[in-house]
Amino acid sequence: MIDSKNTKYLLALLGGAAAGAVIAVLFAPSKGSDFRNKVKNDFDKSKESLSEHLCNFTKAAEDLMTKFR
Repeated sequence: MIDSKNTKYLLALLGGAAAGAVIAVLFAPSKGSDFRNKVKNDFDKSKESLSEHLCNFTKAAEDLMTKFR
């Protein structure tokens, strides 16, 4: 079963990322094309990080399921 603490952490992370993106758009001093490239690169890095955390979470859940069988 999914631990609610980890679910809350994941939702908080996604919410914080979205809020940060909105704030960045509002206060960005650079050209639109430069900013879009930066946002894309930051998003790609965040996606990789999230994917890594999700894999770790999945592995930990599988290990727990194996342990309790």
